Order: sequence, then C-alpha cells, then structure tokens
Amino acid sequence: MGSAALGLLWNTGAISTREVAAELAGALGVGVDAVIVHMKACSRRVRFFSQVMAFIEECAAPQAIVRVNPDIFTNVVVPEYQVDRRVDLIVTSWQQGTEEKSALCGCAIDQLGIAVSLAECLLVDNRADNVLASRLEPLAPFPLASPARFSHSIREPS
Repeated sequence: MGSAALGLLWNTGAISTREVAAELAGALGVGVDAVIVHMKACSRRVRFFSQVMAFIEECAAPQAIVRVNPDIFTNVVVPEYQVDRRVDLIVTSWQQGTEEKSALCGCAIDQLGIAVSLAECLLVDNRADNVLASRLEPLAPFPLASPARFSHSIREPS
C-alpha cells in the first residue's frame, strides 16, 4: 500500500496505529513493537506553538482543537501534553472518519453545543492545503506561517 493511502486510512480511523506499524514493519524488515516504540517516541516530541496555545488559554470563548490526526495523537500526544486540560474539546479526523476540516469544525460546534456558524470560527492551520480548502467553505482561515506572526496578527487586527 502506498504511503498516501496508508495515511488516509490511518487519519480517518479505518486502520489503527498497530496496523500501520505492521505495514511499516513488513516493509522495513523490523518488528511491529519496534515500530510502535519509535512512533510513540516521535509523538512525544511534538512541538506546540506557545503563542497559539497562550491565545487559546486566554480566550473566554469555547475552544476546540480540530486535528487531522490518527489515533496515536489521542492516545499519546494528548496525555503527554495534557492537551485535554487546555481546551474544551478535541475533535480528530480518526474519530470522525474524515479529513475535511470544515466537517470537523462542524462537529466541534455541535459537540460544544454553541450556536455559531462556521463563518464565526477561526481556523488556524500550518498546512496550505487546509487553509485553501477552508477558503471555499464559510470558515475564517488563518495561515500559520510562524508563531510570532500569529501572535502579532491575532492581537493587532489590520
């Protein structure tokens, strides 16, 4: 299976981390457990942009992190960084079965139980394809080029 297909299946919850590890282990000629240990170690080295996290924590409005990520994000990254204590809700693609950010944001609105439209939501994303796709939807995209630019732009409207 190609890496793009494998990633899509993993990101949408069609396959688990263990199944991805088995696929990779077979291709690399190593044990599944060795691959999982490596995957978890890499997941524990995720960097969060401090300016973005500070903004989230300071904002009085309900906050959700909406991620295109596989199950390893929920099972390793969230507890490692206590992400669930920093926001009201975490919505992930693997749990919702889609990589479409506008659909994931819609899930967040529904789960938060707030009466807002997608147009009132701010999507901060470091992937250009997600920002471009969200411009076709009624989301307010913000391309995250750098944490410093985010901090300046979000606090100093143009």
